[in-house]
Amino acid sequence: MWVVLALLAPALWAATNLIDRGLERALHHVGPLVIVTGLFAGVPGLILLLMGRPVTANVNVLLLAAVTGAVGLAVYVPYLRALRLADPAVVVLQWNLAPVLTTIFAWFIVDERLSFHQCVAILSLVIASLIASYQPRPTHLFSRAAPWMLLASCLTALEAVLQKRLYEQVSFLTGFEMISLAILVLTLVLLLFRTADRRILIHALETGKTKWFVMDETLDVAASAAKGAAISLGPVSVVQAAEGLQPLFVYAFESLRGQRPHLSASQGRRLMLAAILAVVGLAFL
Repeated sequence: MWVVLALLAPALWAATNLIDRGLERALHHVGPLVIVTGLFAGVPGLILLLMGRPVTANVNVLLLAAVTGAVGLAVYVPYLRALRLADPAVVVLQWNLAPVLTTIFAWFIVDERLSFHQCVAILSLVIASLIASYQPRPTHLFSRAAPWMLLASCLTALEAVLQKRLYEQVSFLTGFEMISLAILVLTLVLLLFRTADRRILIHALETGKTKWFVMDETLDVAASAAKGAAISLGPVSVVQAAEGLQPLFVYAFESLRGQRPHLSASQGRRLMLAAILAVVGLAFL
């Protein structure tokens, strides 16, 4: 079950990548998009709280949930800045360091030990991601986005391992609720003090962007829930490695929309090889 959830998350996020690019171009600011993301991320926690699921945990667990939520929200800052410098497919391909960092962090923070088959799966998925992202002639546009995606990769890996640590101490629903509420509180603070971002956001909602915000963030919340559930059930290192398939989903969705960038014969062969390695990695799970 966790394997299905681990694959569902990157597929949903691939769809949000395409929407995020359009919204970022329309707003020209990162702050409003981060605030919208935080508000929607807080909705599940608020619903669970109103349904009578009180948050009962010791101070250390509450602090862990708060830090996890803060790191999860912070990921969107470098990611959205990178989208200003490169196309979604290129940006997502530069996220391939996250699985490696997750494996390292998981070793030290949650003492995660992987089986031989899981190690082979991670290696296959990481190599698939690297092959797909190989650029024989990196452009200036690509290199400007890379530092932001390096930071995003570090934060993504840290968030995943912190989630695993939290789900080792509480159930998935309790942990998900705590993280969601922590993000909501942090976002409300940002909304209170970031006056300029608040004005830009209000203007965007008044000019017909509401449906795109709702669609984007609904997919984002669903992807976060799927990944969180997968992390609570399976090895966090493998779950994060599966997220490396996100670029392939982006290419697939762009193809369906008729907006796939022109690929040379060598690029097509690399993507095919990456897809085969990804299938091999999944088979070892």
